[in-house]
Amino acid sequence: MKQILMTGDSITDHFNTGLWLKEFNITNSGVSGNSSDDLLGRLHKDVIVPAPNIVMILIGTNDLAQGRSIDYISGNIGKIVSQIKASLKASEIFTTSVLPTLNNDPRPNGVIDELNKMIIEVSEKHNSGYIDLHPVFRSSSGELKKEFTYDGLHLNEAGYRAWAEYLRPILKKMI
Repeated sequence: MKQILMTGDSITDHFNTGLWLKEFNITNSGVSGNSSDDLLGRLHKDVIVPAPNIVMILIGTNDLAQGRSIDYISGNIGKIVSQIKASLKASEIFTTSVLPTLNNDPRPNGVIDELNKMIIEVSEKHNSGYIDLHPVFRSSSGELKKEFTYDGLHLNEAGYRAWAEYLRPILKKMI
């Protein structure tokens, strides 16, 4: 069975893949509070050394809260993808959309939308995949659906269940 590695910040870190996606061989290397700089700093140890077949990256929301520009963030995501591709030539790499937020001023949804467009461009440039989570998590008003969050940023149990249900058919196609 293919080894899948998910990496990113607290949104990934709190995803109990052993519970929600137990039929897959998934390692979760998310770290709460991580920015794209932090992920770059630990990329070799936490992503490249384990040498997974599939890498899924969700990073950027903490960069926004720290006031970094979307150009800076997307540039770092490009470096992350490039370094993984250079080291793990046979691995498939997927960037993931930054989730919308609900009443979270340091992370405005309009900026998140622009960042996600740039992440798509990074994915296309590096010939990697892109997983858009917005169909699951975005309300008709463009915010994170209330039923999936406890604080406007992080997912609750229902949010992780919805993410798992959305990912399951995607992962089945990958393996």
